[in-house]
Amino acid sequence: MVYFANNPYSSEICEKDPACFVTPNTSDDVSLVMRVLTATNTKFAVRSWGHLPLPGWNAVGSDGVVISLERLQKKVLSADKKYATLGTGQNWRTVYDWIEDYGVQVIGGRDPGVGVGGFLLGGMGLQHPCSMSCTDMLQNRWYLSL
Repeated sequence: MVYFANNPYSSEICEKDPACFVTPNTSDDVSLVMRVLTATNTKFAVRSWGHLPLPGWNAVGSDGVVISLERLQKKVLSADKKYATLGTGQNWRTVYDWIEDYGVQVIGGRDPGVGVGGFLLGGMGLQHPCSMSCTDMLQNRWYLSL
């Protein structure tokens, strides 16, 4: 990972050394990991792309686990081209490059290096009036540790 001095968007302040990283392949894997970590009372952090520059939000120390959603790469455009199904483990550059071939566009992050999941659920999509992509979501899948 490359960091730039004096960059307010750098995640350097968030990097910690966890006990391990877990990279689930499917939503069922995410659910299983969440259940195990909750049952064992293990600290964890979830990372879609890892862009958020707030300490502890997508990182955890040596007594915890980081769940990295980087392998959740699903990209499907509906037959009528009215909506796209996107996995949370990619950034907007991969989405924009993919969707361009279909002659349509999606509402997403203006910085192509920002992750899909973090932007839609907690980033500028909720805070900035010009970037309300979260209001255009048709469906979300939530992972509960019950």
